[in-house]
This record gives sequence, C-alpha cells and structure tokens, in this order.
Amino acid sequence: NILFSLSDPDIRHDELNEINRTPSEIKNHKLHNFTTGYNRHQANDICRRIAKTLGFGEDATIYINNQEPGNVVFRHMDYLSCYTHEQDDVLNLEYDQKNKQPKGFPDVWRAFVALDDWHPGQIFQFEPYFWTHWKRGDVVFFDWRNTAHATANCGTHDRPILKITGIIEND
Repeated sequence: NILFSLSDPDIRHDELNEINRTPSEIKNHKLHNFTTGYNRHQANDICRRIAKTLGFGEDATIYINNQEPGNVVFRHMDYLSCYTHEQDDVLNLEYDQKNKQPKGFPDVWRAFVALDDWHPGQIFQFEPYFWTHWKRGDVVFFDWRNTAHATANCGTHDRPILKITGIIEND
C-alpha cells in the first residue's frame, strides 16, 4: 500500500492558481467558469522513490493530484508551468515552441501513477482514447506535447494520482 496524506493541499480544486496555469489558461478558465478541478498535495518520500524507480532525475516535480467527486479538469494541452516554475536554471532560457520546453534541453517526460484502483465514474481522456479500469500502481506516460486531455470524477470516491514531470535519466 502507498501511504500518503491528503490534508492541506497547496492548490485547491475550487481555485485558480497561477503556479499551475499560464495566463491564457487563467483567462480561458475564467471565461468558462472552470477551476483547478483537483487538490494538489506535496509528495512524500515513497512518491519520490516511485519517480526514481521510473527513471526520473532529481529535478522532477512530483505531486499527488486528488480529484474529489464532482470535479472536472477541462480539455487542455500541457505547457509544464509547474515544472518550469520549480527549475530556476531554465526560466531564462530560450523557449522551443514546438517542443514546449527550453531549447537544447533534454526531453521532459510526464507520467501518471494510479494511487488507488479505478472506481466507476472516474475518467482520464487522452484524445481520442479514455483510460479507465486502472489498478493502483498502473503507470501511464503520454505525449503531453501533442495530446489534448481531460479528467472527470463523476463517481463517489476520491481519485488520487501521482503526477511526475521531469527528465528521464539515461533516456
């Protein structure tokens, strides 16, 4: 069992936060009355060991995103704002718009690790596919640069997921 705490999120599901959204995303969220859609919690040592086991380096950003019932994360493309906010050495580098990361930087990867079994009503959508029926410990890497995606929790159980973003060592 993976033990983690879901108390006191640093980003709440019912707010908008500039740490994990670009200015254009904030504008779109306000236009459509969207919120963050999940509570973001700090990862513990067990979560950091999972990231290391998956090959992520020390620079990885690792969070538990817990989506409570009745919450939605609208269809979007990622820009890795959380990752770049935490990498002091990349903020002033020239940006590669095609790869959505600093020019000349090693590829940045994103993975989700299920922290609980799937429950009816929980959905991840990676266009044009849906991910359901996962088991605790299942891992998904996806092409975050080119895949619009969304999540919804229309069920009755929380949906905790570990979100890891960073450089894969020895890729």
